[in-house]
Amino acid sequence: MSRQIRLERPSWMPAKASIEVTFTNDVSVTGEARMGERPIAQLTWSSAGRLLHMKPYDREGRPHGVEIERNEVGGVSWCARWVRGKMHGPVIHLDGRGRPLTVSEFVRGRGVDIWTNCGNVTEFREMIDGVPSGLERWGDPTRPWCEGFFFHGKRHGVFREWESTTGKLQAGFPRFFLADKRVSLRAYEIAQRTDAALRKYDPSEDLNRRAVPTEVHKAIRRAKDLREVRDVLHFGGALRGGPSETATNEFAAMVSGDELVTIGLPAKRRKRKGAKSRRS
Repeated sequence: MSRQIRLERPSWMPAKASIEVTFTNDVSVTGEARMGERPIAQLTWSSAGRLLHMKPYDREGRPHGVEIERNEVGGVSWCARWVRGKMHGPVIHLDGRGRPLTVSEFVRGRGVDIWTNCGNVTEFREMIDGVPSGLERWGDPTRPWCEGFFFHGKRHGVFREWESTTGKLQAGFPRFFLADKRVSLRAYEIAQRTDAALRKYDPSEDLNRRAVPTEVHKAIRRAKDLREVRDVLHFGGALRGGPSETATNEFAAMVSGDELVTIGLPAKRRKRKGAKSRRS
């Protein structure tokens, strides 16, 4: 970028913190918030300087806190909770009005990544520690155009692709993989006998007719429950600016950015007058 732009600072970021730009191109700027030499958050801005993404770190440089992605008008479009380097807690996708579309749950890095387009689920991916591990499906959950299985980030299982219009299996599929290496059906079936991570090949599954995964139903139901919470209706201002003082549920705390203050920069606890020390 040839021109200087003013980068938006997070509202929780202390005045003493600095911003270090690490990468720029025609559409975005990437950098870090730092306290001295210690990075406290990863940040991304638009080419106009609007803050689009925040991921806080703990003192050891691990993701820790609430990661937030914002749209071009400042509203939150996605947020997730990290605990000491592992995604742990709700992962929420929101529409343009700040209403939750899906809410999936991660437990110590293990969970399901779900993406939507125009309100419809278009991607489903089982994850462990940030990489695919299990089923990955693209397209309509009931009539996908692509499906495969991974094990800790490597292709490990049966992969299929279908014609998007006719639903017919594409030429050359299914394909079989062991630890990212393509193998024959015979080699796959031999390995499957002793490898619990491998699904048995079933020719009937070559048809692109699928049941909606249970976790998709759960994610949509959780989002519906959150939409029914009265506080959610008041997030219009909170999503664009500072923390909401009236919001009391966990969803509100995540999307308002409240927790970035205490997790990016841990607050000191004050000792109450007259309180006895635990060591006494």
